[in-house]
This record gives sequence, C-alpha cells and structure tokens, in this order.
Amino acid sequence: MSCTILFLLLKDDIIVFSKYYKKMQKGISMGAIERSGYRFVPEYSVIQQNGAIHVYNRESFIEEIQFQFSGKYPELDQIEELVDAYCNKHNI
Repeated sequence: MSCTILFLLLKDDIIVFSKYYKKMQKGISMGAIERSGYRFVPEYSVIQQNGAIHVYNRESFIEEIQFQFSGKYPELDQIEELVDAYCNKHNI
C-alpha cells in the first residue's frame, strides 16, 4: 500500500493534506474521493476544528467546501455526506 502525507505549516497550525487511494478503498483512512471525473480532496485543522474539501475537475481547481468538526479528525461519513450533497446539487 502506498501512502503520501504532506504536512503544511500555516500560522502555527498543522493542516494535514492526505492522499490515500488504496487505503481509502478499504475504508481505513480519509483521502481523495473521485466521482465522475471530479476529485474531492479533504484537509483539516485539528486545532481550529475546521476543514475544507477542495474540488477538482481533472486537474483544474473548481472550489472549496468548508466544514467544521469536533474531535481528533472529521469522520469519513461527514466528508462523504458533504461530497454527496455537492454532487447532487451540481448534477455530478
């Protein structure tokens, strides 16, 4: 299994940007979600208890879906619900 994690330092907070294609398929960890040519890449801040899902169509950035969560990390179900709602709203 391959796994890539990039830690970005932003104003004394660590934002985890993760990409786990194989692990995501097994439901082990959060990573990019792909739907009909669109890619949804979540990132979050544990300290600020918020995050965003970056929406890409192929390689082009489309927009950012912002959200809040509680705990050590956002639940995968919460991310999937946001992606589902976005796809339904935009007929994806």
